[in-house]
Amino acid sequence: MLATGYTLETLAPISKRLHFIDSHRGPTGNFHGTETQPGQATLAGLLNACFDKLNLLVADLDPVTQTSPLYETYAALLEIHSELSKMLSNAALRSSPKDLSAALASVQERLYVLEQQRVEGTFVPTGVDFEAAVKLPGQLVKLLSQLMSSC
Repeated sequence: MLATGYTLETLAPISKRLHFIDSHRGPTGNFHGTETQPGQATLAGLLNACFDKLNLLVADLDPVTQTSPLYETYAALLEIHSELSKMLSNAALRSSPKDLSAALASVQERLYVLEQQRVEGTFVPTGVDFEAAVKLPGQLVKLLSQLMSSC
């Protein structure tokens, strides 16, 4: 248990509740019974934010360390995430579709290479078989998949 006082056991009921709420969404992502009511985007955003925070807490319990076979992938994703954040805050780049497109092309290529490491949603580093990869730290909450998704 970390200093936060959380364990996987204490976070499990929160996860179960969020998944229950999420199960009440239709194929369009809108909540059942409220398909045409305003506020759908706000509800979806809030639910996603709750999942993100939960995943961060669980990730603290399942970190990718520098000795992990997943560390190279993790470091690459962090670098890409940082680059994308800088692009978002660069008004000049965002106002020039040609420049933004060129900048994103490199990022997309690197994400594609990393995506090729995934098998059934699990990152499988070179030299590690699937069964062993599933048990690596960082796979528990699909930390790398979440980071990839945020990119």
